[in-house]
Amino acid sequence: MAKDGYTIRPMVVSDAGHVAELCGELGYDVVPADVAERFAGTADDQDHALLVAEAMDGAILGWLHVHRTKLLVSPRGAEIGGLIVGSGSRRHGVGAALMAAAEEWARGAGCQLVRLRSNVVRTDAHAFYERLGYMNAKTSHTFEKPIQA
Repeated sequence: MAKDGYTIRPMVVSDAGHVAELCGELGYDVVPADVAERFAGTADDQDHALLVAEAMDGAILGWLHVHRTKLLVSPRGAEIGGLIVGSGSRRHGVGAALMAAAEEWARGAGCQLVRLRSNVVRTDAHAFYERLGYMNAKTSHTFEKPIQA
């Protein structure tokens, strides 16, 4: 999908360094090797789509991960697992283009809704999602517990 000055395309493993760098902009401490390993675990899974916005000069402006969810309590849906647009590319339609591509993928995957989670401190992101037609369906807490393999 071509846009003004950039293209939305599937992510490839060689994007790992750029993706890791973008993650760092939002405080996610991840190294390219971690991104490459996690990419390899989802790249061939039909329930996942990994996309990048690539500038004509090859720079990666942003990335998005969307995956199908199959829950007993809600219709077949898709969830945005991650969306990061570089600080220099925000407010130029890159995030909206990535989200539109995710929605298109979700429709093609038979999903009836797209869901996403956003940290309460990211108020600019909340306004962005609302401009795209998303509504805050609920507020919840996320709990985590590290487990050993």
